[in-house]
Amino acid sequence: SSCILFQLMDFLGCCSVPAVTPGFAMASAGQFVIFVSFEVKKDFLEEFHRIMAIDAAETRKEEGCLRFDLLKVQGSDTKFCLYEAYKDEASAKQHANTEHYKMWNEFKTAKCGVVEGSYSKVVCDALDFQS
Repeated sequence: SSCILFQLMDFLGCCSVPAVTPGFAMASAGQFVIFVSFEVKKDFLEEFHRIMAIDAAETRKEEGCLRFDLLKVQGSDTKFCLYEAYKDEASAKQHANTEHYKMWNEFKTAKCGVVEGSYSKVVCDALDFQS
């Protein structure tokens, strides 16, 4: 739920919890957002930055990608968040089949570049989406 997302955002300290005002406009049907948080092992930071530079640049070129942000948690050199927005869920699923995503996925799984237990993913439907 959105409450869990706000608690996660507040806990990580990487962004402020947005205020929702009465009468906010609903987003267009289908916009799909993924919020990921994780910690990278210190010995893997250089490789992580190289892989994410490729993943971010290539993801932003995808037809269905509306936004792709890599965020670093303030006060930490190893904690990061990804904010990914797609025009619909199908576009997000298509992203997971790209070569640049597969590089990131291999980094976090096969290479164990992410601190065990630190990976968290929240999938959201956009309600008030700035386009």
